[in-house]
Amino acid sequence: MAAIDDLTLNHVAFGIRYNSHFRIEDRLGDIVDAVLAAPRHGSSRFPLIAYGAGMRQLGNEQTGESISFSRADTIFENRKANFLLAQLPVMAEEFAEDVWRAVYDHAKAPAVTRFGCIVGFDLPSTWRPLDALLDQDERDTSEFDLRYSHRLPVEDALTNVGVNDYRNVIFQVSCRAERKIATIDFQHYFNPPLESEKARKETSYSKFINKAIPYFRDGGWDFLRSRLERLPRAA
Repeated sequence: MAAIDDLTLNHVAFGIRYNSHFRIEDRLGDIVDAVLAAPRHGSSRFPLIAYGAGMRQLGNEQTGESISFSRADTIFENRKANFLLAQLPVMAEEFAEDVWRAVYDHAKAPAVTRFGCIVGFDLPSTWRPLDALLDQDERDTSEFDLRYSHRLPVEDALTNVGVNDYRNVIFQVSCRAERKIATIDFQHYFNPPLESEKARKETSYSKFINKAIPYFRDGGWDFLRSRLERLPRAA
């Protein structure tokens, strides 16, 4: 039986959203310089810089990596990823220490409202989404797209007065001829936002990833498998 740990991730994204913070726009140059000064995120890894209204983006067309900064979010993305799920904690730690730290230091700690992580992968060849969901045979001309979102409870929000956090997960499945891909977008919404230094240390991005990975392995994977896995019909 296939498991998500056995698959190669071809799409990975880390994201942190915060209350709109105009100071970030004023310090975009300093933030980008700080990231590029970090050995793990230097100019050899991100040779391109794109400029836009209120944003900056570092990029590498060959590797498919990008880091974007705006007044409301900071996002790392790799659309040509070639990783295993077990490698996510190290990647997330690098994102938190080098990229998010640059924003945090130069923008005087914006109030965090959401953490997010996306993983994308090719579905196992034995899975037949059109057959399982629509009772239709797959053809070369078949096209199918599905997006499903639902909310998950957060333990602390159930026991602490004044904490209304929740998690949200978005599943997307796309089928084009023989190519069948899926993404799982796992998010944690903070209400109230993370503002104090104590709250930030207790709820770091790395700790969030350590919550996301078990969900990808169990709840998220089982949700897809139980609905999309169907063996080919007998001739």
